[in-house]
Formats: sequence, structure tokens, C-alpha cells
Amino acid sequence: MTVEQIASKRDLTTSSARRYIRACKEKGYLPESFPTQKEPVSDKPSLESVLAETREKYSESSRDHNLSGKTIKVAFGDLHLSDEDVMFRSIESTVDRLVDYISGKEYDSALMLNLGDTVSGKGIFRGQETRNVINTSHWQTLVGAVYQKRMRDRLIDETSVDNVHFQLIKGNHDEHRNGTNLAYYLARDMQAFGLSATYQGNFHISDNLYLLHGWGFSDYRPQSPKFLRSMMKRVSNVNSQRGGESGEITRVVSGHTHWLDIGLRYNLNLYFDSLGGYQRNKRAELGRVQRPAGMIVYEPDERPHPIEPDKDIFWEEANQEDLEFENAGRIYELLNEAYREDPQITG
Repeated sequence: MTVEQIASKRDLTTSSARRYIRACKEKGYLPESFPTQKEPVSDKPSLESVLAETREKYSESSRDHNLSGKTIKVAFGDLHLSDEDVMFRSIESTVDRLVDYISGKEYDSALMLNLGDTVSGKGIFRGQETRNVINTSHWQTLVGAVYQKRMRDRLIDETSVDNVHFQLIKGNHDEHRNGTNLAYYLARDMQAFGLSATYQGNFHISDNLYLLHGWGFSDYRPQSPKFLRSMMKRVSNVNSQRGGESGEITRVVSGHTHWLDIGLRYNLNLYFDSLGGYQRNKRAELGRVQRPAGMIVYEPDERPHPIEPDKDIFWEEANQEDLEFENAGRIYELLNEAYREDPQITG
């Protein structure tokens, strides 16, 4: 007879049943070996099975699934949606040029590699909340979801692409100060809007590309010396374990520094590419330098092609005096669109 059976038979709570069993043991009515812990439930999954299922799930999502035919990869990041200095017109100008680029080629699918910092987050640095048009985390992810839905719709409506899949990597802004992972919830919101999207964690390997958000800062290069040294070791370690059809990693793609640049050749077979960001730089300690914005397209042979916004639009927006006011209207327009279309809200 188990603890639960005794508790049920004598109309006791489980804790009272355990005390009853201990008393019976002390009086010699029950052997010391009689169990006092809850009997394991046989159909409860073991930790090993849960870990195996999780590994399989991430393995499936890492195969760029749901894509068929000729596929183009588009790496982008650092949109910083809901920040008062997000450069919406520069993003849209870049998407215009992306559509033009893809329209001239017969692609069936697009793999959108989002390298993080889609939203602003909260509590990332002291006083950061004062820069947010929207502070509430779940509204931020809704804005991010509906904005990427617009990107998806443009690719499908204006190019030969009929299948778009997003893979999301976590950036340092994709979190709430309480530890909530906003990139994970962003992927779920995107799925709710009917987008094909998966959360990939802190990094992702897609064929010969090693993708991550990045870290560090340098006045002279998009990648800091510490970042380059660290990634050299990491890629060397990964390449030592890859073989056969997988091939070696030949490019590291990162964001974070908001500095579009391709082709830093670190050694014979390894290149570093950096994505541009879309948050206007007003910070005096960073010299208020506006670095190049943009995305990077990778053809099937992994050749990179930078896609930049129109320079006139970019510089006009970077110096626009009422940009914060304009962004407040744009962000709440996106939030209203999300509210109208989100099936989780409207039913």
C-alpha cells in the first residue's frame, strides 16, 4: 500500500498520512523500509526523454524546415522597434531595395535570419525605459510580430518567393530585466499571426554561416578584438566536430554594433560580416556617429550582398528633429494593427 492509498483510505492529506506512517514505524507496526515518499508516476516523462525531445525539436528547427526550391537567406537585426529613435523609413527603404534585389532572381523561398534586438527590451541599462515609446514587454513583442508580418507580406506579394521562414536569435535587448526572454515570446507571437517562425536561442548555424547577435565595442572595427578572438576559438572548435556534407563554417555573421560591413578576412577560410542597425545614435559617449545601416543577403553559394537604405532617406531620418514624435504615432499604429489582427486578443 502506498502513501496515497493510505491517505485516501483514512481520509487524510498526504502529509498527515506520512506522519501516520512514521508513528506506526516508531511503534513497530510497520517496517522501516515502508515508503513515505510519493510513488513515482509511471507515465511522467523522465528528464532524459524531455531533453531528447527538446534536442530533436531544435534539430528540426535548425534544418531551415518548410523551405523548398531555390532559397535566399536574408540576415538582419537591431531594429529596436518601440525605441524613440527607431528609423522606420530607413528600414522600409532597405526592404524596398531587398524586394528589388530578389525580384530580379527566381527564388522560391526566403530564410529570414533575425539576429536579435528586434525590440527595445526593458532595464537593459540605467534610464533605458525613458527611451521606450512602449515599455510593456508583451506589447513590444506584438509590435515586432506585426512589423515582420509586413516584411513577409511584401516578399510574397512583390517577388517570386512564396515561402518565408523566420529564425530568431536572442539579442541583449530581447529581454526584460526580470529575465523574461522576449525573443522567445516574439517567435510565439509571430506564429500566432500565421508566420513560420522558430526561436533558435543565442546562436544558430545555417550551412556555412555561424549566426549570433554579437557583443563588444570598438571605435575602429565593427567587431571588437575580444569578439574576434573569442569567435576564432569557437569556430575552430565547431569545425573540428563538423565533417562530411556539413562542411566547415566559413562566415561569422553578427549584429550588435550597428555597423554594416562584409568580408573581414581573418584567415584563409574565415570571414566576418556585420549587420547595420536601425536605431539613431544620440549618445555623446559614442560620438553620435551614425554608422552604416543595412541587411545582408546570402546567395545559395553563401556570397554576401549588402542591402542598404537610400542614403538621402537615411541621413534625413538620422537628423530629423521630430523623429521621436513621428515614431510614437508609428508604433501605436502598429500596436493597433496587432490588436485588430491578433487572434489571441480578438478571438
